[in-house]
Amino acid sequence: MSWEARSRPEGCLTDLKLDAWFAGEQPGDERSAVADHLAGCARCRQRRDALASEREAFLAQRPEPPVGTRPTRNALGRAAWISAGLIAAAALLLVVRPTAVPEDQPTRRMGGAQLGFFIERAGDAQPGVAGQVVHPGDRIRFTYSSDRAAYLAIYGRDASGAASVYYPAGGHAARVPEGYGALLDSAVELDGVLGAEGVFALFCPDPFAVEPPRAALAGSGSLEPRAACRVEALAWIKERAP
Repeated sequence: MSWEARSRPEGCLTDLKLDAWFAGEQPGDERSAVADHLAGCARCRQRRDALASEREAFLAQRPEPPVGTRPTRNALGRAAWISAGLIAAAALLLVVRPTAVPEDQPTRRMGGAQLGFFIERAGDAQPGVAGQVVHPGDRIRFTYSSDRAAYLAIYGRDASGAASVYYPAGGHAARVPEGYGALLDSAVELDGVLGAEGVFALFCPDPFAVEPPRAALAGSGSLEPRAACRVEALAWIKERAP
């Protein structure tokens, strides 16, 4: 599912660039450059074919979009379905994000990094979107995209102000390789605290203990400043199941 940057020869294509090429999201000149590189690079053609197989297997397991929704594309480049009822809820991200990640926090740049998630409910799984309505007892599987290997921890801050470490289970951030839409190997079950919840992923180039950022998030609603790190945030709304 991933390809370590250190094992990729200089000049070869990253997974993120290959995925953008698959999706047709590059301008014409860049797309032509990728095609030219693939024509002359057996290593990148092999990686392209492996990613194509992974995409086909992934899409084969995806549920059909619910009736009354329309397909769109989320920031990870995957197809996601968002109903009209979630559009207003998605606006909560604009409220949660500035509180949890203030503009004066001097730790923002570590290359491209993104956070996503799937909801497992009643034996079914579906992709989540910002502002998603979730229910107590839902199981969440997180995904991430990063253009380089990083140390990752994921936190949640619920409507009561309590902060939790969602990933990893140990006391230190987990090292994750470069990857696109990579599924983490653990799940969390949502508790019964209702309301808007912010979820924050901290990607750093160096190891760190997960507790200090969690304590800072609980106390002030913001993550502890860390040099050369990247913070990604999303929000969901927890409601009782109908």
